[in-house]
Amino acid sequence: MQPPDGDRLPATTAEFVQAWRPLDICDRLQLLKKMGPAAMGHLLRVEIPVGILGEILQALLAFPPNTSDIVLVVGLLEALSEAKRFSLSLQFLSSVEKATGRQLMEKLNSSLQNRQQDLAEQGVTEWTVLELKNKYKV
Repeated sequence: MQPPDGDRLPATTAEFVQAWRPLDICDRLQLLKKMGPAAMGHLLRVEIPVGILGEILQALLAFPPNTSDIVLVVGLLEALSEAKRFSLSLQFLSSVEKATGRQLMEKLNSSLQNRQQDLAEQGVTEWTVLELKNKYKV
């Protein structure tokens, strides 16, 4: 399934949720890639709707472990953590969603192997992932 109106990206949180809900994991990951960290951070700067953070973590867990996708996932996670009510969103995560967050951080860590220089040149290091683990409390 494609986002509504073809390539038009959601401009509001409500449009994002409406476009997001019917998508499967692969299409959700594609939507996140199309939006990118800056647009997602802007869209969800005030708050992340209940239930969406866990679903985003689940979609991000499906990322292919190549350099550009690792950089994108880290950027998205950092952007989401800047939302004003991010800590509140963390409190609403279920135990399964928290486990998904842990799996995502483990996948990011293991993806750093054999790519450390390429990733470091783009600002992603083990320290970056450790900071994300702390922000996401996983």
